[in-house]
Amino acid sequence: IRDGVISWTLLATVLGTPLIQYAAIQPGWSHVYSFAAISAFLLAVNRISTGARTRWTIAAGALLGLVVLIRPVNVMVLLATPLAAANGIAPLVSTLLRQRATVFAAMACVAVFAVQPLLWYLQTGNFYAYGYKGEGFHWTRPEVVKVLFGFRRGLFLWSPVLLLAALSAVLLWRTDRLRSATAMLYWAVSTYLISSWWIWYYGGGYASRVYIDHYPVLLMPMILVLQRCTTRTWVAARIFMALCIALNLAQLWQYHHGFLHQESMDREKYQFTFLRFDEAHRNKLGGN
Repeated sequence: IRDGVISWTLLATVLGTPLIQYAAIQPGWSHVYSFAAISAFLLAVNRISTGARTRWTIAAGALLGLVVLIRPVNVMVLLATPLAAANGIAPLVSTLLRQRATVFAAMACVAVFAVQPLLWYLQTGNFYAYGYKGEGFHWTRPEVVKVLFGFRRGLFLWSPVLLLAALSAVLLWRTDRLRSATAMLYWAVSTYLISSWWIWYYGGGYASRVYIDHYPVLLMPMILVLQRCTTRTWVAARIFMALCIALNLAQLWQYHHGFLHQESMDREKYQFTFLRFDEAHRNKLGGN
């Protein structure tokens, strides 16, 4: 992958999404740590698939344990291994089956995740404690449209640069059907899980924070597509990313200066405050 694609992807990820908010300003939530752990796990998978030393296999096991420890539903990252494997999933599986280090990787995974039941036991006397009593998933009525396009922190409305990532998952079908299918499956599973949670907008915060965990997976098809695009398309993609960065930074400023509500945005409120920076629009949205 050429340096220009890598640089623009990093710029778009850091400045064109809410990642900057939850990394630099509100790091108390788990998302930026999941982002880091998933990135590192996928890097380890890539190294294993290219024949790196067995220490990468053990690292992958420990990192998978960390991913699950931080946010259990993110075990779905295993679905993304075909995206990260350099030579396809079959050689990766073959390598893992041959390596003695795979056993140690499984032990490392269990050891890291075991931190959680140990803490539960020390705090409550039980090895399992459910911290979301009265809350849960509504599997039969996921709010997919609201999660992706809603004014209440819909993913593509607040972070439109991810439209390029979603489109790339489809466009990749022309050159790499396995990775394209993997990416589309990951989009589907992650969106279904996120939109099935009872409070689908996940309370207060800036933009759609729950997708941050999955950026390392969702952005890989975009990188592969941009690597192969023509000069004209590459220029258009950079213009689009620059506009998305400008919009995100403008709305992030609004969020911190009383123009956007922290929880209850809707169509009327969004239209009223869209790219407004004057005192007549500050702190005018009221309560929930």
